[in-house]
Amino acid sequence: MYPGEQNNSDDELCDLLDKVGLPRLKIELNERRNWSEILSLGEQQKMAFMRVILSAPDWVFLDESTGSLDQDNEQKLYYLLKTALPHCSIVSVAHRESVADYHDETVLFKPIES
Repeated sequence: MYPGEQNNSDDELCDLLDKVGLPRLKIELNERRNWSEILSLGEQQKMAFMRVILSAPDWVFLDESTGSLDQDNEQKLYYLLKTALPHCSIVSVAHRESVADYHDETVLFKPIES
């Protein structure tokens, strides 16, 4: 289904834009643009969380998904993800140790010493 076409109402999309912290995009809801050239990396990461929530997968694998965001926004997005998709299994790959706070288990990889 991801990224697939979604059949969400404008009201649902606007509500989610507010929740992820992108309310300014509500007025451009139906615009087709090259958003990767318009949105900052942090805004693109917020949009990615929105797309995950809309697709409602059973599993989601996040690779440096909040690396361009401050810790307050990181916390807000992980909380939103966990509350919107309570049965979704979330696997995160990150350099930030704070991401571990949003998971039940942590796997730490250490370099092999030569």
